[in-house]
Amino acid sequence: GLLWLRWQPFTEVPAGERWLGVALIAGGLLFRLVAAKYFVNVFDRLSFMPCIFGIFLLVGGFRTIQWAWPALGFLIFMFPLPTLFEVRVLGFLQKIASVSSTFVLQVLGVAAFREGNLISIPGMDTPLTVADACSGLKMATIFGALAVAMVFVIERPWWDKFVILLSAIPIALIVNIVRITVTGLLYMV
Repeated sequence: GLLWLRWQPFTEVPAGERWLGVALIAGGLLFRLVAAKYFVNVFDRLSFMPCIFGIFLLVGGFRTIQWAWPALGFLIFMFPLPTLFEVRVLGFLQKIASVSSTFVLQVLGVAAFREGNLISIPGMDTPLTVADACSGLKMATIFGALAVAMVFVIERPWWDKFVILLSAIPIALIVNIVRITVTGLLYMV
């Protein structure tokens, strides 16, 4: 969709730009081979980006890259986060979700208390577990991708777009806290 919204017709491409596209494709494939040989998944995945930019440069030159770069850059969201980054962020978001959901439940008058990532509510046989899947990381990634797509699509001043980008993560956190809180309240019923 992002590519279609910014579409411009192809024009004649100078030979130098085509050869640069071929070099990008070759470099990306070489990068992929090395990453695959040494089992470096992050680099293996990211080798796709120079290849796709190389294909667009080969077919349409720099003029095509000028209108296609937002859609091509948006493809970065299709890759999973690096494991080291994911583990660190996952634990942090899981703790925020546990602490905040327990606090909201207490404000609502429920005698909830937290032990690690477990929220104990009186009357429940087992505590409510805020598991890795409940950390909100996937939700934050989706909201981030939607915010970036929105920034590319809308015609607004730069500061409006900046606010949209900054609000993606807090909105994802709030939605996740509401989801966990509502789940705790429903368990009580």
